[in-house]
Amino acid sequence: MIVLLLSCSTTKSIAPNSVLDTFLKQQVYTLNYKTIFVGKEPLPRSESITTYEAAFKEKDFDPSILKNIWIYPEIKFWPLGEKEISNIKTQISNDKPKFWTITDFNDSRIKIENEIKFNDIDFIKRNISSKNVILRLSTPIYSTDHKYALFEYSLSGVGPSGSLGLGGVVLMKKDNDRWVQTAVLKKEVYD
Repeated sequence: MIVLLLSCSTTKSIAPNSVLDTFLKQQVYTLNYKTIFVGKEPLPRSESITTYEAAFKEKDFDPSILKNIWIYPEIKFWPLGEKEISNIKTQISNDKPKFWTITDFNDSRIKIENEIKFNDIDFIKRNISSKNVILRLSTPIYSTDHKYALFEYSLSGVGPSGSLGLGGVVLMKKDNDRWVQTAVLKKEVYD
């Protein structure tokens, strides 16, 4: 019985999908899609921390200076400082990706596919529709105190013109045992 309690406690506090599940329930599952194809291999976590680090370095720039990272809404409290960013980068440098499985998600519309299929002409012909989307996710990075999580996502349509423009690095905070989205960070594109 003690083992069961410890197991539940551990799963609740550091389970990687609790933060993702909260985000997906609020941002993806509520949308009217027939099928949500998920790339089997997660996006690299290194991109999440690199984007966060770039935004962190720009936080004190004069507002008139063009920044490389777009943040919405503005981050007033930066939960990861230089030391923790450096520690995370070292920690994840040897990441071996855990492939996504259907049990990682709580929505019957999810279908796990190899990334290579998304560009396959037969796959596109069978699935091109405004009701089908492709979701790519990284696994979360947690702050040392497990009160903040950072992950990357992108959501696009099926096919060559399938860009929905949704995605970025998401910063979430655990508030009263619930995950709340704090900000989305995106690499800015300048013409």
